Amino acid sequence: MGLNSRYVGNDTVLLTERAIQDLGAGVQFLRGLGFEKVVLIGNSSGAALAIFYRAQAKLTAHRFPDGDPTHLHPDDLPPACGIALCAAHQGRSKLMRDWIDPSVIDEHDPLSADLALDMYGARHRVPYSAEFLARFRAAQQARLDRLKSWALERLRLLRSTRGAWMKAGGRRIRNVDIVGGNHYLAGQAELVPRAADAIAEWANAL
Repeated sequence: MGLNSRYVGNDTVLLTERAIQDLGAGVQFLRGLGFEKVVLIGNSSGAALAIFYRAQAKLTAHRFPDGDPTHLHPDDLPPACGIALCAAHQGRSKLMRDWIDPSVIDEHDPLSADLALDMYGARHRVPYSAEFLARFRAAQQARLDRLKSWALERLRLLRSTRGAWMKAGGRRIRNVDIVGGNHYLAGQAELVPRAADAIAEWANAL
């Protein structure tokens, strides 16, 4: 069975701990159909996901990187009989560290560059020197650390001013809260019209 997570088409907000819940739902579905053997076959990031799923047999991911609880439960992650990995990578965090461009000077201007770290610049030629590679990798880690610090500080600010952004937006911002609905209304198709009606009522009043 081919399976995608709830983040299909937009993984910018992907939480791996939620994606393995979706994977677990697929395993449960197949078990419910009577399949005795269920094997996970993951390709690329799906392979990393399958490894993480298997690693959580002991359920160690109790919190997200930002500190919020994951609320993972063993029932979310029924065991599979085996895993097959195709073109597996090392995981998103390591890919980010190894692929990020360290030459960017200004995060608001992605074309800004420190020419001393520009791997495509005229002053650097393949094969790169060991000295350049060492500086390049150190700068990659430094930029990643800066981005992480910015994200955590932004999160702290948003949490400390909960509700302030909605007040600032006035009637042009509406928080649609459907009682009893989960975050994506997954498996709750009967609640979708209620959400749509609430949004339409707000939009028509603008």
